[in-house]
Amino acid sequence: MARTAPLDVYLDHAATTPMRADAVEAMLPFLTDRFANASGTHRAARDARRALDEARDVVAAVVGSRPGEVVFTGCGTESDNAAIAGAAGRGRGGGGAGAAPPRAAPRGGGPAQRGGAGRPPGGGRPP
Repeated sequence: MARTAPLDVYLDHAATTPMRADAVEAMLPFLTDRFANASGTHRAARDARRALDEARDVVAAVVGSRPGEVVFTGCGTESDNAAIAGAAGRGRGGGGAGAAPPRAAPRGGGPAQRGGAGRPPGGGRPP
């Protein structure tokens, strides 16, 4: 009986997960030719902002929310912190940081965009 090669199984999806081919295809232009800071004022930045807003609209439609409720973050920790800040803000009678909880998984934004396109309503920082 012939021995077969061991089956490789990746079990650390908490750290990173392989991207779907269609997601890679959608992001590739922004990782190569169309990269820009969506918070800038130059043409490339305005194009990046338009693409980010379109992505926000698509995600909002898919999850059944308003585009303003969709927050893109740069990592899982940033997403967790935004969700905690949002829950804490609602627990004190609303308002303040995170009045609308994040509803989207990380896709863009991150620390370089804090204060820009990826910042949640109310500033995104715990009160």
